[in-house]
Amino acid sequence: MLLLAGAWALWLQAASAAETRAEQAYRLGLLSLREGQWADAIRHLEASRDARPRDVDGLYYLAQAYFLHGEHRRAHETLERAAVLAPQDVIELLRTRVERLTASVDALTAGLQQASHVPRLFLIEDEYRIAMTRAEADWARTLLDELTAGTFPHLDAWRRFHETGEMPAEFTEHDQ
Repeated sequence: MLLLAGAWALWLQAASAAETRAEQAYRLGLLSLREGQWADAIRHLEASRDARPRDVDGLYYLAQAYFLHGEHRRAHETLERAAVLAPQDVIELLRTRVERLTASVDALTAGLQQASHVPRLFLIEDEYRIAMTRAEADWARTLLDELTAGTFPHLDAWRRFHETGEMPAEFTEHDQ
């Protein structure tokens, strides 16, 4: 029994380290993206994607890095990959995204408060980053609310598509 408990502890440690590596790759990818280092951003965000293939945030930022690096086809393919998720998956991922964004706003705001002695002129970029992150969190929260309340347009058709694999008429009408 002690051997099984030890194996379980090792497995938990390895799983935790894998999540840490995925999160580190994601954060390094975002940092590289912000710094204009497109190739590094792609490398890190691809590592994050490989570890967490259903992470919509990671897919979005990877597509952005591809686009900025001039790899438009890969950017389009990556965005398509994010678009084929089932509604319930999107709901779960949006919850995670809102949590991440909220934590980011809190951390950025705390950092700004700690820099209260610095002239505002030098904090404008930080204020902007907080405002943009807050706006993204608000948008994601609104979309999450629509999905969970069932008011998102064509939600039933989207669910049917994932249940049956058949494209609902609501999605093909514009082709005619």
